[in-house]
Amino acid sequence: MLGENKGNVQWWDRNDDPHDDGKIPYCDVDDDFDFLMEYGKVSIAENPKTSVEVLKKLTEDEDYKVREAIAENLNTPVEIIEKLAEDESSDVRLKVAGNPNTPVEVLVKLAEDENFYVRYAIVGNSKTPVEVLVKLAEDEKPYVRRYVAEKPNAPAEALVKLAEDEYYKIRADVAENPNIPAEVLKKLAKDEEADVRCKVAGNPRTPVEVLKKLAEDENEYVRVDAAGNLNTPVEILVKLAGDENEYVREIVAGNKKTPVEVLKKLAEDEDEDVKEKASENLRNQQHGI
Repeated sequence: MLGENKGNVQWWDRNDDPHDDGKIPYCDVDDDFDFLMEYGKVSIAENPKTSVEVLKKLTEDEDYKVREAIAENLNTPVEIIEKLAEDESSDVRLKVAGNPNTPVEVLVKLAEDENFYVRYAIVGNSKTPVEVLVKLAEDEKPYVRRYVAEKPNAPAEALVKLAEDEYYKIRADVAENPNIPAEVLKKLAKDEEADVRCKVAGNPRTPVEVLKKLAEDENEYVRVDAAGNLNTPVEILVKLAGDENEYVREIVAGNKKTPVEVLKKLAEDEDEDVKEKASENLRNQQHGI
């Protein structure tokens, strides 16, 4: 919605933003450029209604925050985006890297930026090519590699590489990735770090034969995640129902696949939390929930 005018400067109503009910100015002709100084260049730069001519002028502004706002503006033309991709400020290049309208060839170039925050932003851009993600899976910064491992659509080739990462938290992220190949899950199921094995045990894509082995893991938290996995076979749930750890038994008691006869037994468990969870699950099954 447009409000009052002052010359060729108009006010853009941001009522569509629930967190901001104010208005910011934009101008659509060069004659009003001086007006920017009075009302704030950053507001003009971030406004989707600001003209291309004004945006071009503002790309020369010495304040990096103005150029940053232009780089983030979804209506900024490609030629300006390409120019800002070479900006001296890494903050500006970061915004270019995160802009969904940034051309692929620019993203490819920024994937080699000296600033790792820029490379991190490249990982998050939906237009980033698969081959770039695979390359960033070998980035020198764990911060960047971990972001690749966390992406639900991370390419299998990248996940295979990251499954070998020296940092166990990255391997753990790979283990719970929905796109992880079965052979990688099998390998990570033998990881020395229990946190990694926990993620494998909880992944719905983990093969049944792997879940059977993890249900016997020495670490109780791994067995807990195996007990909560809806793909864990009934016979394994029956076995875990007798686990020495009460938390494992509690998770079995809450699993929708746990047989009624097992739930009845768990409803008499010595642990109150196990009894309560089993009784609740029994009631739900009786009502078809």
